[in-house]
Order: sequence, then structure tokens, then C-alpha cells
Amino acid sequence: MSALYGGERHIYLVGGLQEDQYFNRIDRFNIDTQQFTSVGALPFRLAYPCVHFHNDTIYIVSGSISGNVQRDLISFNVKTHAVDVIVKDIIDQSSASCFDGQDNIYILNSKSFIRYSLSNKQITELSQSPKFEIFRTMVWTILNDDNDYLKTRQIFGASLISN
Repeated sequence: MSALYGGERHIYLVGGLQEDQYFNRIDRFNIDTQQFTSVGALPFRLAYPCVHFHNDTIYIVSGSISGNVQRDLISFNVKTHAVDVIVKDIIDQSSASCFDGQDNIYILNSKSFIRYSLSNKQITELSQSPKFEIFRTMVWTILNDDNDYLKTRQIFGASLISN
């Protein structure tokens, strides 16, 4: 299961895996009322996706479908429940992603590092990252040279973008 903050007062839970059973549910937790509600369902069961929220839409990158990699960039609108495949086969065997909070989803694969623009739907190939076998997380942040508290970012899979 993956969780993400949807702004205002909601946390969304996407997919999940328990005792070899994959789930397709999307649930919402209201921070004020402390209540869970079902928002909808994906057309497939999914565990461990990278998820991002923007303009009432959950963007789903990667994840596992019964042990196989989910390779598409998918959107789920929390108001209309519409599910769309935005880009097919954008993911390879292992990936991580992050959202810049504005317009871009960055996806790091074992073979490429790309930026997908939500507004113009274009994919831009970025510089190749160092090789790693498994990607788990990626964080979008802007750091100055004097405020990076980590000596190395190697195990974090994060991009360091300096001013």
C-alpha cells in the first residue's frame, strides 16, 4: 500500500498487499474526522506503487501486479473515478519517481532518467544517473550547498539539485 497527502485534509491509500493478496482499492482518510471512506478502485490489483497527487488526480508510477512490474503511468481522478493510462511502458524493471509540486513527474529507471510534463504531456530524457539495482524512493527538493545535512545521497535514490 502507498499513502499520499492530497492537500487540505485528506490522505489517500492506494493498492496494497496482505498475505499474498493484492488490492485495487483507493481509500481516503479524513484528518479532521479520523474516518476512512472508499474513493474507488483501480481496474487491477497493485502493491508498492509510487503515487503523486495534483489537481484532484492521483498519478501512479510503477508498482507490482502479482509480482510483475506495472509499467504504465496511470491517473485516477478522485472526483470522477476515471482511470487513464497516460503513457504505456514508461517503466522498466525497477523505478522510483517524484513530483515537483508544479507540473513534472520525474521517473528514474535502471536504464533512463526522464521528466514527464503533465501540462504538455512531453517526455524529456535527462542525464543518466549512477547505476543501482533497486530504487525505492526519490525526493524532490531544492537545497543550497550549505543546508544539505547528508554526507551522501547514494542509498536514498534522491536527486540533489543545487542553486
